[in-house]
Amino acid sequence: MLAAIRKLVVQVDEIRIEMGRPVDPPTRRALAMAVIANPFAGRYDENLEELITIGEELGGLLGARCVAALGIPPERAESYGKAAVVGEAGELEHAAAILHPRMGASLRRAVSRGAALVPSAKKRGGLGTAIDVPLGHKDAAFVRSHFDAIEARIGDAPRASEILVAVAVTERIGILTARHARELGQADRVILGTDGPAGSGVPPLGMLRLIALLSSMADIPGVSMVLIDGVVRCHRSRNTPPAVEVPVLVG
Repeated sequence: MLAAIRKLVVQVDEIRIEMGRPVDPPTRRALAMAVIANPFAGRYDENLEELITIGEELGGLLGARCVAALGIPPERAESYGKAAVVGEAGELEHAAAILHPRMGASLRRAVSRGAALVPSAKKRGGLGTAIDVPLGHKDAAFVRSHFDAIEARIGDAPRASEILVAVAVTERIGILTARHARELGQADRVILGTDGPAGSGVPPLGMLRLIALLSSMADIPGVSMVLIDGVVRCHRSRNTPPAVEVPVLVG
């Protein structure tokens, strides 16, 4: 491995109670951090290829550590994010070289695909500097239930000539959202959306995959209407059980 790693830290954030109500099963977010030597500390260089390669290495390493910490198969990962803090002898472009060109591809392999961009953040700071790692759905960037962040911080990092690199991975947020809606008797308020093709190259199959995932916690879904770009394309599906209620367009 090209990266000179001084320290690796892996932690799991587990939410068991929210607004006085038990969260069952708990929502879990894994965070893996690496403190590495900055090969360009204290000097300017036009070619940051070494950091780009390091980013590719760390995307796979930290992503795999997150999945292992959660104890799940990679395909069950739902959200991801990345961030970096550059020590004072470095520059923000050093963080960008790690995070952007190649880290995303290796992170996606670690979590079994990912059609959406990996949200990211970067900053410069000294020992103990904290940074919020943004999180987003790995297959659908605009699914609001997965907008989140987790704080990354190591007390003795980054030193002036170091970079702290963090990757976060979560599971089951979508299922938790659907469960809460059902418990409140407001399942009709759940709106599903996806901009990812679920690895098939066909976005509608990504939507069906999302429906199947959420419905697996309860009953078999009944498709009663298909709406595309605001236009009703078809009504009841012949391939699913009949829906309990017939949808009505308002407005």
